[in-house]
Amino acid sequence: MEYYYSAKTNAFYPDILIDEYKKHGTFPDDAVLVTEACFNQYSADPEPGKMRVADKKGMPSWGDQPEPTREMMVYQASEQKNALRDQADKIIAPLKDAKEYGIITEVEDLVLKEWAIYRYNLSKVDVETYPDINWPVKPV
Repeated sequence: MEYYYSAKTNAFYPDILIDEYKKHGTFPDDAVLVTEACFNQYSADPEPGKMRVADKKGMPSWGDQPEPTREMMVYQASEQKNALRDQADKIIAPLKDAKEYGIITEVEDLVLKEWAIYRYNLSKVDVETYPDINWPVKPV
């Protein structure tokens, strides 16, 4: 199998699908045939901190990943906050059920209280303060 590379899309296109790409108008006009070795090298996972880019000649190359923007970091923090909230919810839900039906132990009741306080403190986290986010300490 042969592959084409497009600098515009920074993607490879297998030759067996070219007719389909053209039929749908998605085959880039700058696509060039590359060697199998080139395809194998630049379709593999890069080293940490690197990404595939097009060089000045329009061929694939490894380049440095850009530093994440503040918006990206705020988004990541928001995703982390949601994941922590989901974890707390999963721990709290059965403990609340046990408390509601009077089958909770003293130790479980303390665990419920710690996780409820943690979840409340987590809800107050403002991810917009990145990089100075004050994360609450998760119960053990």
